[in-house]
Amino acid sequence: MSSSSTSSSSTSVAELFKTALQSMNSALQSGDLTSAQKTFSSLAPRGSQGVDLLA
Repeated sequence: MSSSSTSSSSTSVAELFKTALQSMNSALQSGDLTSAQKTFSSLAPRGSQGVDLLA
């Protein structure tokens, strides 16, 4: 059972990342750099969790 909860957790992280990238893409295409920067900041939180996520 733990493997299924792990995979669902990974899926939700992947979906959140995909959604955030789509939001950044839309913002950049419309020239809204502020929104793109805010979305990027939410993807790269400060601290060890962000480092682990991006590593």
